[in-house]
Amino acid sequence: MRRAKQRHTAHRVWTRLGEENPEHQIGEATVRRYVRERRHEMGLAGREVFVPQSYNWGQEAQVDWFEATVRLDGEPRKLQIFAMRSMASGDAFHRAYTNSTQKALLEGTNMRSPTSAVCSARCVTTT
Repeated sequence: MRRAKQRHTAHRVWTRLGEENPEHQIGEATVRRYVRERRHEMGLAGREVFVPQSYNWGQEAQVDWFEATVRLDGEPRKLQIFAMRSMASGDAFHRAYTNSTQKALLEGTNMRSPTSAVCSARCVTTT
């Protein structure tokens, strides 16, 4: 039976160095740092992976609420801001409400700006 190839982890390198050269004391953190730097120089470090996201126009939007304090008639007042962003274009639509209710949510998804590409076909709410 064939054994799987062993990985030369920083810990194994440190252990092996200690066994082969007991007269030289070296810290495990030093070996880990060296191995990390060498892997990076050799291009073996963890590679960044990007998964491109694409959305059909008018199919998905992200919806969120946030609170803002505004001055109305000179008095500070807390309002709930409805925010909807198109996943395809990144266009956004905002509307202020006194409360973040289901009625306001449904109204907000249907009252988007006529010039906006933001949709209401499928909305994803964030918390």
